[in-house]
Amino acid sequence: MSGNRRRDGATVWSKGLRGISATLNHDFCPWANRYVYWLKQPIGWFVIAAGACLLIGLTLEPQAMIMFAAIMAFMLVGVLWPWIEIQGLACRLRFVKSRIQEGQSVSVRLDVVNRWPWPVRGLAIERGFFAEADGSGNPTAVALARIPGWSKNSYYWTFEPPRRGVYPADRPVLAMGFPFGIWHARRPIEVVSELIVWPKMIDLDSVPPVYGQDFTVAGMLSNNTGNEGDVLGVRPYRRGDSLRKVHWPLTARHDQLIVCEGQATARRTVRVTIDTRTTFHRGSITRGSLEWAIRIGATLCRQFHAHNSRVECMFGTRCLVAEAGPAGIQRLLDCLARLEPEPSDGKAPLRLTASNANLLSILVTTDRGVDSLHQNGSANSTRLVILHTDGFEAADREQPFPSPITTSSQPSWIEIPGPHQAAGALRSQWERICHDVWRTV
Repeated sequence: MSGNRRRDGATVWSKGLRGISATLNHDFCPWANRYVYWLKQPIGWFVIAAGACLLIGLTLEPQAMIMFAAIMAFMLVGVLWPWIEIQGLACRLRFVKSRIQEGQSVSVRLDVVNRWPWPVRGLAIERGFFAEADGSGNPTAVALARIPGWSKNSYYWTFEPPRRGVYPADRPVLAMGFPFGIWHARRPIEVVSELIVWPKMIDLDSVPPVYGQDFTVAGMLSNNTGNEGDVLGVRPYRRGDSLRKVHWPLTARHDQLIVCEGQATARRTVRVTIDTRTTFHRGSITRGSLEWAIRIGATLCRQFHAHNSRVECMFGTRCLVAEAGPAGIQRLLDCLARLEPEPSDGKAPLRLTASNANLLSILVTTDRGVDSLHQNGSANSTRLVILHTDGFEAADREQPFPSPITTSSQPSWIEIPGPHQAAGALRSQWERICHDVWRTV
């Protein structure tokens, strides 16, 4: 009993501290930011100090003009010296790889040319790497202590993108504030190659049998007659049949050519729809249900594409078809890396097509999105991958995950309780689906 009271008291205190912190960090006058933002820079306070000394020297004490001259000289050196030094520098930036997944790292190469005869110190690479990705934190990607004079140098560092997207997100700049750091001179960096970060994809072992009616060279074996797979039966010889398919014992018995018939390869279109309506998603930018919906959708597209299915991916108003071969799935993942959903009110219905003999429809959405689909009557026979928003909200608050409860009348295909269990839940339920379906084949 006393332990429960202590936990309740700690919860009340933590909520109170979070409320105080939110109040102290709230921007009550956002309209005034453009007028006072310059005060966040160190040079702003020196300007105020110089103005105060000038006012005192002109009205009260002439000796304050000495302090005014010293502050102005300090500011002049702190502004002109970084500007002069950065004019003699030229930078080029490139990534060693062009594409990676979330959670992977890549080497970045920076070529710096110093045309001055003296060394340059206190350089930093800013913008395009961290600040624009998460909206907070230090925008500096890497710092350089010293560049020798009259030299050309190459520097490497390891960069792990915080989330999917195209990097650098903004044109990076070379910044310098040496010697005093009261003002930073900046020079744009030439970007030779960009980095595309795909959504994180989960490795799956198998795929359920997806039989279709489109006969192709590369596809899944069906029970229709063809020239591939196992032998289904025999028939009389027809002109054009290969002699390698002749069944010689039956030919000798019936005194006419008998050939073997095999299976045919056919494929079925798999349409993966990702619900990107932000109204029905919860959680942070990197661990929220929207990002995990994109990751799961990319995983399913890659898995079906690897098993020769015709894959279509829908998000928003776009529908992309992944052509056969590595280039097709690469183009699809590039589009998912660049996907930036627009805010919506949730009233726009999803364009869903019912599964049929030649189409398998899969929808990756949340439990809130499922409820809206049933209200619109558009769920049909679509396979549902449901992400429970309560689990993603609890992950942001660092609280225990609630037990997922499916309230919709449509049975789910796969359920994802939260961000920490997403990979394991998808892998285990996918294996169960593949095992159950293949067992009944």
